[in-house]
Amino acid sequence: MESWNSGIPASKYIVAHIKRCNLCRNHDRQVSHGVEYTPKKLAVFVKHIRAVKAAIKLALEDEEVLQKL
Repeated sequence: MESWNSGIPASKYIVAHIKRCNLCRNHDRQVSHGVEYTPKKLAVFVKHIRAVKAAIKLALEDEEVLQKL
């Protein structure tokens, strides 16, 4: 699973999140089966992705700071 994004610094955080997040795994399953989202479900998923993106950004910044110590 990591091979598609192993070149970016956030890859380990992305892979770890997807492995444990039911919402993301369900999204992958639905997309692979061609299921279309309702606008309400899409809004929930978009909100989730924005929160995850912010959390990963913070984790990367923390990692950078720790490496400089």
